[in-house]
Amino acid sequence: MVVMAGTASEAEATLAPPVLPLGKWTHEAIDALPDDGLRRELLDGVLLVTPSPATGHQRAVVRLIKILDAACPPGYEAFVAPFDWRPDETTSLEPDVLVVPQSALTDNNVVGTPVVVVEVLSPGTARIDRTAKMSRYFDGGIAQYWLVDPGDAKKPAAIEVFERTDDGYRLHASGSGEDEVTVRGVVTVTLRPVDLVRPR
Repeated sequence: MVVMAGTASEAEATLAPPVLPLGKWTHEAIDALPDDGLRRELLDGVLLVTPSPATGHQRAVVRLIKILDAACPPGYEAFVAPFDWRPDETTSLEPDVLVVPQSALTDNNVVGTPVVVVEVLSPGTARIDRTAKMSRYFDGGIAQYWLVDPGDAKKPAAIEVFERTDDGYRLHASGSGEDEVTVRGVVTVTLRPVDLVRPR
């Protein structure tokens, strides 16, 4: 992940995307950037840029969207990135998967409050997913925040589900490998982390 900050000369600006001062990025600025396959998010005016994800990450996303979409009650839908949540002019986050009430949707993005946000961890994003994004999702009133670790040859896949309380997120459910993890809320599901990443 790259955090963009600094300034660019006029000559550089004609050849490359603009580089704005830290904390000064807005929806208008990122909407003007070229579509080059990179994920660009805003977190309180700071531009976050991440490369395309790996196979395990994408496998987990595809399986999660199927599970969550099937479990959505009437009036709710599950979506997958790139589809951004824009609670204010300087924040535009693209969770890997999110569950949203239909009343929170526009034709282009989410402006209301999702009820579930899921981030699938990658080596370059895990720290910010566990800190800055978690804090922003809490401030935004999101009821559940899921962290899914696809695992690797040294550790099994794992899932942690955090539920919003008055003073922060608390662990609601967790498990790894073949553990059955039951999550209750607007969307109620039981899943095993290994099934999210195991090749068919």
